[in-house]
Amino acid sequence: MVKGVRYLFRKDGSLYTRKSAGFVTYRNEKYYLYKNGALRIGWFKVGRYTYYADEYGILKHDTTYAGLSFNSNGQTKANEAAQLKVTTRNIINRVTNSKMSKGQKLRACYNYLAYGNHFYYYVWADPDLNADKWWIGCAQKMFDQSRGNCYGFACTFAALAKELGYNPYVICGRVPGSRDHAADGYTRHGWVMINGKHYDAEGAFAGWGGCFGTSDFTTSYQVQKIVQFKY
Repeated sequence: MVKGVRYLFRKDGSLYTRKSAGFVTYRNEKYYLYKNGALRIGWFKVGRYTYYADEYGILKHDTTYAGLSFNSNGQTKANEAAQLKVTTRNIINRVTNSKMSKGQKLRACYNYLAYGNHFYYYVWADPDLNADKWWIGCAQKMFDQSRGNCYGFACTFAALAKELGYNPYVICGRVPGSRDHAADGYTRHGWVMINGKHYDAEGAFAGWGGCFGTSDFTTSYQVQKIVQFKY
């Protein structure tokens, strides 16, 4: 590694370079090199395929990693889960830096959603909570359209937290409100819990509440369903 950038060197110590950026195989491992010999690290897309290179630049292949299957060329299926991995990693790289602690990075992602003026509230039809891994599509839709409801905010924050190494849960519940015109005065709402703490980016965005890592939620609530955010 040179000044924080990892390069590929041959056994004799010479720098491995290419005339143009692309994939190389060296000593039975696959890499993606820039022209100057720098290695691409983390999640990235080339064409319609998604790839993952570890901290040494070695591509995952012939294996399952982070819930995604990689073939012999290091490619994973071009599906919503793969796209969401790339999206969340790009955002994390944009709003955090290497000097931040894990908790500071989580706060930066929360602020990006709640206060960054990157999204606006939009009343979608609520997701089908019985559909297979509905939270992945909900998060990617929010990122794609830069808008969404409480479920969109919750799923996008959970996706970012997951990429940071947390184990988030999306809470599908009800809070005091009139949107659903329910007789008991409650309306549907989604937020996130991590290690028993509440996170509600949409509440902060809307200005009616919101919480970051609190033991108590900002208002009374009912829980209808809890789902672990996983790929």
